[in-house]
Amino acid sequence: MPFPKIIRKLIFRYFRDGIGRSAAALSYYLIFTCFPFLLMISSLPGVFHLQPISVKIFAGLLPAEVIKIIENYFIYLTESPSAPSFMLGFFLTVWFSMRAMNCLILGIRRAHSLPLRENAPIKKQALIFVSALGLIGTVFISIIALSLSPGAIQFLAEFIPPLHFLESYWSLIRMLLLAALVFWILLSLYRLAPGGLSTKEALPGTICSLIFWILVSGGYAFYVEHIGKYTLVYGAIGAVIILLLWFYLSGMIILMGAELNSLLLSHSR
Repeated sequence: MPFPKIIRKLIFRYFRDGIGRSAAALSYYLIFTCFPFLLMISSLPGVFHLQPISVKIFAGLLPAEVIKIIENYFIYLTESPSAPSFMLGFFLTVWFSMRAMNCLILGIRRAHSLPLRENAPIKKQALIFVSALGLIGTVFISIIALSLSPGAIQFLAEFIPPLHFLESYWSLIRMLLLAALVFWILLSLYRLAPGGLSTKEALPGTICSLIFWILVSGGYAFYVEHIGKYTLVYGAIGAVIILLLWFYLSGMIILMGAELNSLLLSHSR
């Protein structure tokens, strides 16, 4: 299919399937998932000390205002960590993650012209619950991995000598690890949500979404830090608005990746 025709059809699908509306709903649930998740992980002993590093690694990808508000939130939460805080954070994180996953699954199924209501609602809710837990677990593991400093790698290399070569390239490896995690999450979503696409069928949307997500996130971060004047216009709430817009753009890219997969799949048939 010619590239201009693909663009025209994607624009048509954007309006037909209400991608903007779905991305807005997704950003709403993601913003309510973000802060309970921070509450949960900041309540875990031993993990908190890694948090400032894990946030700063996203410098250049996330706007500085977003990184600052997350760091300030960590400082506030860690003044009184407790088990009830962890349980509350875990419950709210799972709940809003399930709502976010439900929005994503509905959007992806709509892109493939599949019925939004399934004959097995229990099976659907189980898929949403498992997907939400998988997403939380993946993000949690990524935070631990991305928070490892060169000093930690040097310590591990004392016991595993081949790891010495990682010290010089650890910053690059951490970013590649982040890209690999996002790739795996997108591929899993694009395969499972429509009812079981093959890896080959889900690959085009996954690759395009990952590339556009990195470009848009980096470009948006640059715009906010060097061009945009959100703080002057919106004041203290500017950082939250920036975070909402970033979630909105990310959701739009993910849903358009599903539209691309559906378009190419229908053309091949």
